Amino acid sequence: MTWDYAQTVMNTIPTIFNEKITPYTAVGGKERAASTGISAIVLTSSGLHRRSFFQELEKTGFDNVISIESALPHYDIEDLSERYPFVRFVLPKKELSIGEQINLGASEIDSPLFLFFAAI
Repeated sequence: MTWDYAQTVMNTIPTIFNEKITPYTAVGGKERAASTGISAIVLTSSGLHRRSFFQELEKTGFDNVISIESALPHYDIEDLSERYPFVRFVLPKKELSIGEQINLGASEIDSPLFLFFAAI
């Protein structure tokens, strides 16, 4: 009974989803980590220790891991995408609010449910 309620609440996301088109580039994320029906969206900042964080996320078994980066230039994305092929790095062309970052991440996942981690 609890699961039915949670799934109903979580499935209301598409009805309120703002489909504002934001220009961005996506790198990596070709491998699917698992098939659990849950994905992770990570809102990153330059202060995050991404390597250890992604190692921990790999162990959790999320379907997809989407990392929303800041609009600043990133020089380690290619290295990170090779090291963590299950993570899709999304680089927006402009600064986004937290809500816009979550919406952008939600548009990139295939699973019906997601969690987001704000590492800001």
